[in-house]
Amino acid sequence: MNSATGSSKSGAPIWLTPSVKGFSGASFFSDFGHELATSLIPGFLTALGAPPIALGLVEGISQLAQSGAGLWGGTLADQNPRRRRWVAVGYAATALKALMALVFWWPWIVVIRTVAWTGRGMRGPIRNTLLSEEVPPEGRGKAFGFREAWDTAGAVLGPVAALLLVAQLGSRTLLAWSAVPGLLAVAVVLWWVREHRRPTPPAHAGPAPSPAYRQGLWALSQFQVGWVAPTLFILRVERALPHGGVVTAIGLYVLFNIAYAASSYPAGALADRVGPGRLLRGAGLLAVLTLAGFALPGTHVVLWGALFAAAGVVTAAWETARQPWMLGRMDPEERGRGFGRVEASLGVSQLIANIAVTALWTAVGPLLAFALAAALAAQGTVRLWAATAARTPGP
Repeated sequence: MNSATGSSKSGAPIWLTPSVKGFSGASFFSDFGHELATSLIPGFLTALGAPPIALGLVEGISQLAQSGAGLWGGTLADQNPRRRRWVAVGYAATALKALMALVFWWPWIVVIRTVAWTGRGMRGPIRNTLLSEEVPPEGRGKAFGFREAWDTAGAVLGPVAALLLVAQLGSRTLLAWSAVPGLLAVAVVLWWVREHRRPTPPAHAGPAPSPAYRQGLWALSQFQVGWVAPTLFILRVERALPHGGVVTAIGLYVLFNIAYAASSYPAGALADRVGPGRLLRGAGLLAVLTLAGFALPGTHVVLWGALFAAAGVVTAAWETARQPWMLGRMDPEERGRGFGRVEASLGVSQLIANIAVTALWTAVGPLLAFALAAALAAQGTVRLWAATAARTPGP
């Protein structure tokens, strides 16, 4: 390894390990199928006669399931010797969202999405733990950002496929086809990802989370209460444009994912350079402005395009920087459970955010609903600043 250049003897960057490559490929295929389905869900729910709060229930309850599964996945990451197989099981469960193609009553969407998100929640802490074991600390931002970029490249192509094919094939057929890339993700994990350490169950319970970890977790959770799911942005456009709104909203969602994909690796590199805490603070400020923009009246398609792009940048920074930021606050022997607690707490926060915002939307309209989201994100951003300032020196 050449420490001066950050490259291995083969010339590859030290952070570009086999697991980084494998999880990047799996993330590409899984998110292709996931985002293809996600881009169709708001319009599909509307076609089934569901009110706006139905989308909040779909997002919120599935996120809650992801939370509980995240705790379980964290324990598996620290103790189970067959972690790669459990990740594959998680990707397989996520592919079950294709069963939405069979639904004619909208509450079944909640059930199916919840099962899929259980798999997503379980696999996340295991994947992040495997990556953190294989990648040196100085390259973790780039590694997480690289995987996130491939994840979002799939997220770009999924809605593009929906945009191009929905008029010809219909939502149901496309939802059914979303199973194919999901199963390809399982194959990539089983073929490419390897394990280098075999965890053994500890003889006693591990140490309690440190004050720095608890403070960081609380700050992330407070921000997540305001940062709603992007499907609410899609619904905002669809409801404002009754004629052609579905196509316009899916096109804007493609823009969201292009911005997300293009920003992920640079966000990781920036996190390695200036510290993930600084990147999270900047993302929080941009999130507040973005949510406030969605609270403006009128049908400003150009403005919506800018807001969708800004939301993609926020999501890239958020998803990339929060992993190394929390890693610096974890006990090395408790990384799996540390990541699991993060997933659990963020899932509960997302439940609160989506249901609160869509309930207000159903009662009084979208303007006050997004204003509430902006206010909640603002208080969460203040928490992020406080948590970062309290940890010196560091990220």
